[in-house]
Amino acid sequence: PGDIQFYLLADQLSAQMEERVHSSIQANGAVIEILPLPEERVTGLYTSGQLSRTTYARLQMEELLPADVHRVIYLDCDMVAYDDIEKLWQADLASHPVGAVKDFGIMASRKSWRQKCTVLGMRDGQPYFNAGLLLLDLDRWREKKVGKTVLDLVQHRAFPHHDQDALNFVFQDDWQVLPMCWN
Repeated sequence: PGDIQFYLLADQLSAQMEERVHSSIQANGAVIEILPLPEERVTGLYTSGQLSRTTYARLQMEELLPADVHRVIYLDCDMVAYDDIEKLWQADLASHPVGAVKDFGIMASRKSWRQKCTVLGMRDGQPYFNAGLLLLDLDRWREKKVGKTVLDLVQHRAFPHHDQDALNFVFQDDWQVLPMCWN
């Protein structure tokens, strides 16, 4: 735990909740830094019952996280790790900027898969990933300006799975498949 630096990309977190988060992490010997999502970064972006403003925090990591952060495990707030997260940290990205787990729910659904082929230009047999867990080479992510590219895409195209579709579009042939146990 002493080797792990947590960053919580937060939107309008109360002082009481911040204290609870700090206490929980510190009680386990780790450190957390809460990075508020600046209002100007989310104003005017599409939200719904399924998509909150914090959805866009993942796409702005390149700017929100400190410059000395080079590798990141991104987890949606509903992800639970059942194994030592260091195993994921050590995963080989094979020169890809991102590692992720295949989204077999999308890939197995004939209707969803046809939609991905039409909207994203996916090919039969090509993998599609779940963006709720990502292992990032943040230097490559920054170099490719992924966040800006994906934000532009979600603002100008109607993707059924919003930012996840946009990330799959951007990384269509440039991501490392991670073992299913991480989803």
